[in-house]
Amino acid sequence: MAFKSAYDIEVRVQGKTAFIIRAGGESYIAINTRNNAIVPRIDDMTGTFTLVKSNVGNFDLRPVEFIFNAVLKLVVVPAINQELFAGFPLPTIGGLSFNKPSVTVYPNYVVVGFDADYKP
Repeated sequence: MAFKSAYDIEVRVQGKTAFIIRAGGESYIAINTRNNAIVPRIDDMTGTFTLVKSNVGNFDLRPVEFIFNAVLKLVVVPAINQELFAGFPLPTIGGLSFNKPSVTVYPNYVVVGFDADYKP
């Protein structure tokens, strides 16, 4: 499953726009099941930087993009995946328990299915 986003960042100096950078990002997330838990994992996350407008001259954003992506790949994504590794357990509510989760990913949504057992 892919997620994309973009934001414009305006840097102002003494009330005037110095430059505007468009920061974009894309991430790919896999969703699996383990035991009675739903376990997401980030497979890839990248950022892009584009100079939209500059009143201080052109400058190359590739070094910033390279460092940003290296930090994402080597630090941020592993740290997030470590937290997600435990997964999200299916709840048990007053004798009603859910098990055997299944996850199906479609282009614009995710379907989570499971079996339910009730023991009064």
